[in-house]
Amino acid sequence: MLIQLKQLQHLSVETVSGTKLGKIHDIVFELDGQLIAQYMVKSSVIARDMYVISRDQVVRFEQDKLIVDDAMKPVPVASHPAKKQAPPNPAVAMRGE
Repeated sequence: MLIQLKQLQHLSVETVSGTKLGKIHDIVFELDGQLIAQYMVKSSVIARDMYVISRDQVVRFEQDKLIVDDAMKPVPVASHPAKKQAPPNPAVAMRGE
């Protein structure tokens, strides 16, 4: 399955048990491996809960949503590592405008 960034952005995210976490707001791209390292999921337009989901936590993609492990917990936006400093392996946050 191929997906464009504009389709990936705003894709709904749910846990395996059906809990709706929100929509993909941003991604962190690992340049060395040319892979998506993390998905940033925002719970809603008003709420400030942000889930940082590594690619290892992704269970599967479906046509209109991303399914992730049940063990997801919100990360305060201000404490997100990509917002503070660059990780040891270069990664780039990408956002389609």
